[in-house]
Amino acid sequence: MAWPEPPTQCYPLTVDLEAAALGPQDFPGLAPRYQIRTVFNDGVSSGIQVIYPTAEGRYHPFAEGFSTELRVFADPARVPAAYSEYLRQLPGPARPLPGPADVAHGVVVEEAGGGGRTVWGHYVVFAHGNLIGYIRIRIGHPLSDRDLQDKVAAILSRLGGHR
Repeated sequence: MAWPEPPTQCYPLTVDLEAAALGPQDFPGLAPRYQIRTVFNDGVSSGIQVIYPTAEGRYHPFAEGFSTELRVFADPARVPAAYSEYLRQLPGPARPLPGPADVAHGVVVEEAGGGGRTVWGHYVVFAHGNLIGYIRIRIGHPLSDRDLQDKVAAILSRLGGHR
């Protein structure tokens, strides 16, 4: 994978990632039951993970819903290795997902949901400058690549990094 040099965007570690994360306004047909919010800062990066479950399974609080993890690295040179690690965690072979990010990959898989229902799992990893994003959407119907590109564009627009 080719990474832009210099990075297209360098966000400060203090950028408001929570305001940029996907929320209920991005999924008007879904009704989240609650929000799980995790903030982390390891000295190398800072980030946030926000999860909005819409249905729970017997052993899994995230049977359906959506989540966003956003991470900003102090050193953009760390992004390629971190991006590769996120790619390895996807539940299947990822395909390139063109759009506003420097690089993005996605995979859509059929999965078991709450109550024995089938749900579609949508997983997107993207990088833009010193930012890495991971989107997970588990709903009852498949989304198009355009829908997934729009979710990435919404996040980057809120951060001021959409061109």
